Amino acid sequence: MKTEVERLPEGRVELRVEVDPPAVEEALDQAYRHLARTLVLPGFRRGRAPRSIVERMLGRERLWRDAVDPLVQRSFDQAATELGLEPVESPQVDFDTIPDAGEPFAYKAVFTNKPEVTLGDYRAIRIPPEAAPVTDADVDQALTELRQSRARWVPEEEAAAADGMMVTVDVTGTVDGLPVPAESGVSGVLGEGNLRPAIEDGLRGMRPGEQREVEISFPPEDADASLAGKTGRFTVSLIELKKKQVPELDPEFAREVSEGSTTVEELRAEVQKTLARVAASRAEDAVGAAARQRAVDEATVEVPSVMVERQLDSMLRDMDRQLERAGGSLAGYLEQQGRQLEDMRAEMRGDAERQVKTQLVLDAIATREGLTASPDEVRREIEDMASQYGPSAGQVRRLLQRPENLADVRAELRLSKAARFLRELALRGDDAAGSGAGAAASGPADGDVGSAQGDAETGAAASAPAEAPAQAAEAPKAGPGGSARRRSARAADPAVAAEAAESAAAGEPPGAAGRSGRGSRGTGTRQRSAAARRGPEPDPEPEAEAGAGAGPQPEDQPEDRAEANA
Repeated sequence: MKTEVERLPEGRVELRVEVDPPAVEEALDQAYRHLARTLVLPGFRRGRAPRSIVERMLGRERLWRDAVDPLVQRSFDQAATELGLEPVESPQVDFDTIPDAGEPFAYKAVFTNKPEVTLGDYRAIRIPPEAAPVTDADVDQALTELRQSRARWVPEEEAAAADGMMVTVDVTGTVDGLPVPAESGVSGVLGEGNLRPAIEDGLRGMRPGEQREVEISFPPEDADASLAGKTGRFTVSLIELKKKQVPELDPEFAREVSEGSTTVEELRAEVQKTLARVAASRAEDAVGAAARQRAVDEATVEVPSVMVERQLDSMLRDMDRQLERAGGSLAGYLEQQGRQLEDMRAEMRGDAERQVKTQLVLDAIATREGLTASPDEVRREIEDMASQYGPSAGQVRRLLQRPENLADVRAELRLSKAARFLRELALRGDDAAGSGAGAAASGPADGDVGSAQGDAETGAAASAPAEAPAQAAEAPKAGPGGSARRRSARAADPAVAAEAAESAAAGEPPGAAGRSGRGSRGTGTRQRSAAARRGPEPDPEPEAEAGAGAGPQPEDQPEDRAEANA
């Protein structure tokens, strides 16, 4: 095989390949054998007709159509590997003629090559961590949150509904004079915006067993299009009322939440230690983020536009999913804001370019330092990702184990290792960071490249001593009117799990597809979520992107195959 490379502007490459006649004949012979199994020719059993007969009856062009794609794929991959080329897109393949018997096959492939990164002196980066001091007020707040997390909801028979109390209601009514489906057992904490404002106003002062008429004016941008801009009359029945009972901060509480504490003073000391560990962890994560940014700023690379556009596509898909989970859509949000998709792409292009540059710099560091993902690490990562989707875990696991998706998982792990490597360098120097494939072997990176956030837990969970058992307060039930309430367990919603499986099939990390469940759409008793009102929030963290290994794409190749190769 002969090859010739021509460098084009903007990182483009034209690769000219001439495949030797024996390889051409082998590809044609493979195409013949595959085709012969489907042919029934007079005088021959299925699959037994000689190639000369098949070629004479169907023409050499018919065999060539089946032979050219695998021939180009194999020869292109071989040539790219031998020449050290790393395509970041599917090449556009062009050839002039079908070779006759005994002739070589010549074609050219034009593509964007992975750019060369000139790294700065990232090994010299040193940043001392600055952990925020833990004050008595911090401990008080943590203990308050811990007590709130252990609160119980106690039924109230005679009390009147007030803010902070949990209500369970039945709602019936009409919109524009027409009845709408009734909702039963809708629960929420009064004053927290779980229910429509008009319903909350009507509930205040009511006692269990009472009813009240309310009027609801639905906003034009309401998540439920069938209610948007309309007015309805509803009867609200208060079925159950509960008051939150928060435990006292006393020795009994201290013993309950911490095996090592018997007094309030000992519990405060334990909480103070926990908060100090959280502060130290956050400070180290901040060092990691700053070190990564310095390494990116000091590096030089020409970011290919095709990678930026692909990153933009990924960011917009994430936004669309985020809005869908809140009961809306990206198209609806753009229409509501009077904006065009291209305007949003233009606003996000700078962020997308920074994310791609970060990926390229981390990849270059991983290559220089010999950081790789072992088969065990890839397997553990897949198990961890799949386990988040409950009944669909098996399907997600199988999709992630496809070769193209395995490459994405492996690439993401390499970038995460490079980010951790930079953090250890900045914190503790060369000796602590190490070098080579064993460096930064495990643990989440500091909020980088789509990995899980490395911060310690915050809030009540972080406030509790490590030994304290997890015990959440009783949560309100999700009723049929939950058009905006988002469930926290993504595996609880089959639609989210299916979406994750689709993401995996598309070669995307499924973590982007199911961070929270979808709310069901009902008569609109619940208030639509803030996310649906304010629109999508771009994810500031870059995702690993598999650039190398993209297969060639002849111009007459079907679109679905081209997408798979990309």
